[in-house]
Amino acid sequence: IPVAIIDLVYWGNVDAEQQVVDLGHDVLEDVKGMTVARLTRRFNGTIAHRIDAVSKPSLLGDHKRSRAYALRTIGKIEQGGKQAVFLKCDNDRLQNMLTLWGSMEKKRWKIWETERYYLPMAKRYGLPSEELRKAIAFQRERLYIEDAT
Repeated sequence: IPVAIIDLVYWGNVDAEQQVVDLGHDVLEDVKGMTVARLTRRFNGTIAHRIDAVSKPSLLGDHKRSRAYALRTIGKIEQGGKQAVFLKCDNDRLQNMLTLWGSMEKKRWKIWETERYYLPMAKRYGLPSEELRKAIAFQRERLYIEDAT
């Protein structure tokens, strides 16, 4: 819900299909048994494809905090095009940076991953990233993190 609120209120995106995608952006990762086919039947192929584009790929033996997995994730998002990149960087990742939780190691990883992969991806697509940068700076200050590596 926070991702949809950011898109609607902050960015002013009132497209109904995009709001469905925003609300369901993690459903393939978080709901056991959820598939692209089920999403297609429930909504439509466009929505299912857009949700799939922003969903993490299967691990394929990689650790979820590995560079290899991060690169595969970024590649999958970029295949979804500018709309997918916008959702991940300017909505989902922004919400992640505003609400970091978990161990210090996990928080450091999320900050590092965002700076290393998500900010450059937003830049490649000419997307705004100032709010994401501010959220990272806030977390670094709040958590006393000088270097996220």
